[in-house]
Amino acid sequence: MERSLDSLAGMAASAFGTGSYAAMRQATSPKTLLEYLINFFTCGGIRRRNEKQYQELIETMAETLKSVMPDRGAPLPESLILDDIDGCRVEFSLPGDNNETGHVIVRVSKGGHSEMREISTDCFEIVCRALLFRCEFSLPLEATILTPLGGLYLKDAILTGVNLTEENLCGADLSGANLEGAILFMADCEGANLKGANLSGASLGDCNFTNACLEDSILCGATLDRANLTGASLQRASLLACSMIECNCSGANMERANLSGATLIRADMSDVTLKGTTMVATDMEGAILTRANLQKASFTSTNFAGADLSQANLKNTSFKDCTLIHSRTEEARMSTSTQTLFNEFYSEDF
Repeated sequence: MERSLDSLAGMAASAFGTGSYAAMRQATSPKTLLEYLINFFTCGGIRRRNEKQYQELIETMAETLKSVMPDRGAPLPESLILDDIDGCRVEFSLPGDNNETGHVIVRVSKGGHSEMREISTDCFEIVCRALLFRCEFSLPLEATILTPLGGLYLKDAILTGVNLTEENLCGADLSGANLEGAILFMADCEGANLKGANLSGASLGDCNFTNACLEDSILCGATLDRANLTGASLQRASLLACSMIECNCSGANMERANLSGATLIRADMSDVTLKGTTMVATDMEGAILTRANLQKASFTSTNFAGADLSQANLKNTSFKDCTLIHSRTEEARMSTSTQTLFNEFYSEDF
């Protein structure tokens, strides 16, 4: 069964106007009663054919972009043509002298017939640069290009040691990705999903992780100096021997994270959740922990010199061989056992 020009135009508009998994599923589903019947009796044959064509569109677009653009930062050309997609010509006309609509016009033609669609210029450009990103770092060209939020879809991507300095990764899905030793200096990862990602030894200085998900991630030996982790989720994250000097972790959730050996000098950890967290030989000199939840956390040989623990929740918190000289604990909430510990061993430090 030959695919109609209208159907192919819709597929191209979905792939390069949205780029999400949901858009792919919608574009490759059977459309007519006949297609539904054939799809049923061929155990999904129509969908498999459509998905193959969808993938062909993406791969052909990637090759075309590579051939006309010197790098992914270059301006997109005013016209991109994909020849012989199921015997059809697919042309993308960007706003310019020949297109005053403000949108990208998709024209699918065969013989003397053609069908047109309009798609968002902004989204088209994001999809194209996402494809070039995958080509640059030798990542497989998958049918899902963007997340529902419009970020790069890079789930389980292998990006070890790559240089992503100042990269825009807002809303990206990097869950399960391997970024060991990668350089993300000043990268914007706001709202990104990095759950279970490996960032061991990565350079993350001045990186923006506002509201990002870093649950179960591995950041052993990573550098996060002056990074912004405001509102980030770091539950069960491994931050062993991390450098987090002057890092902003305000409002972050670090419940049951491991920060042993980490350096958090002058870090802003106000309103942070450190419930059940383990810290051994951690340096928190001058850190701001006002209103932080340290309930049931365990601190051994941790340096709190000059730290501000005022209004913090210290109920059932364990302190062993810690340094608390010149630290502040005004209005901190303590269990009887913690209060007794402070009175007996640390009263002269305040």
